[in-house]
Amino acid sequence: MSIRTSAAPSTPFEVPTRIGSWEIMGVLGRGASATILLGRELFPARDVAIKVYDPQRLSAEDRKVFRSLFLKETLLAKRLTHPNITQVYDAAAEDDRSYIVMEYAKEGSLERYCTPEGLLPPERVAGLLESCCDALSYANAHGVIHRDLKPANILMSAEGDAKVADFGVAFSNLAFDSTRAMVVGSPAYMAPEQIEGKPASMKSDMYSLGIVLYKMLVGALPFAPDSPAALAARIMLGNLPSPSESRADLPPLFDVVFSRATARDPSMRYPTWEDFAADLRTIATPEGDLDAGERVAQIRKLPFFREFGEAALAEVVPMARWFSVRAGSQLVGEGDPGYSFFVLVRGQMRVTRRGTLLAIRGAGECLGETAFLRRSGARRFSTLTAVTDCAVVEIDPDVLWVASPETTQKFHLAFLNAMAARLENAEGALAEMMASKNVTLF
Repeated sequence: MSIRTSAAPSTPFEVPTRIGSWEIMGVLGRGASATILLGRELFPARDVAIKVYDPQRLSAEDRKVFRSLFLKETLLAKRLTHPNITQVYDAAAEDDRSYIVMEYAKEGSLERYCTPEGLLPPERVAGLLESCCDALSYANAHGVIHRDLKPANILMSAEGDAKVADFGVAFSNLAFDSTRAMVVGSPAYMAPEQIEGKPASMKSDMYSLGIVLYKMLVGALPFAPDSPAALAARIMLGNLPSPSESRADLPPLFDVVFSRATARDPSMRYPTWEDFAADLRTIATPEGDLDAGERVAQIRKLPFFREFGEAALAEVVPMARWFSVRAGSQLVGEGDPGYSFFVLVRGQMRVTRRGTLLAIRGAGECLGETAFLRRSGARRFSTLTAVTDCAVVEIDPDVLWVASPETTQKFHLAFLNAMAARLENAEGALAEMMASKNVTLF
């Protein structure tokens, strides 16, 4: 979907010296309706990306759509807390300026790795897109379909992790979302059913990610039509060329993955994101028996451990139990004895109590912390069931006592941050539900 800019000449965007508590350090990029700035915050010390929109540059008929897109991008990004989804820190919608403050991806987007001279090793590509599958599975569990997956909308952090970004045109269950019935996306990455005007689905996102996979392996799209009509016709035809036809040195499984992800018939694509991720994981470096350094590298990028330093992470690894849980299996049951807690390294867990769904937790989130914090009851508050195949770290409080006071303090701070984020999300969901039903408490 395109947003039209106003025909009237607009005043050139003047880069401010400060927005809120962020000092502006420079310009990262410019678009038709937004400028992305590099900001710096002192407490906590971090660089951020600030997407500044200028509603005055939009046509009058598009301003209502813009507001819906802006609110949706903000709310969805705050709702979707996952290590492979770009995190939003703050947002504001003003008459003359609207902006979103988000995680700064120092390495830019994956677009830079989609040229013949900039290609990444195939195993690295598989690893990056496997992370995207996990993020999109998590988003889908929350009722979100991205609808505009392409290399430019997948960022890379300074640590080399993939970050799915730009949920502005995503399909969501937000009550105010006015874009759900629109045909949106970037034509070269749109699935055949989207070209036909049918509703986008999880399978449509799979198709788009399949095209991203091809471009990252080959450095070009699998088709080169010279007009929009020819592009649509080629997508509708299906039967796209395999990556190995342009690059013979690729592992054969890439052809299988690409063919299945981009099947003309959506029912022939992967049944779940976990199935897609599992094939990519087979190509990427297998986990095997990770040594201490590799395990530190794995948990360092998880949100729960974000404030842990190297010394604290080195303490955590030997005291944790690492294991896998198959999709559909129960990790713990409501009322079970025990007060250890868990951190998801990969996958999604369903949290239920008395049969009612409370939440879907994703990679980097803690689980079972209620029993740990209460401890005296030593009984599980809720049931945890794997939605997908999961990798889990378990920490027993009886082992945690040997940690240094500094590391123990980091755990308490991590629990406090997790509880605050969940309370904020719960209040936001309640406010949204009440607004949609026109209900007030007072």
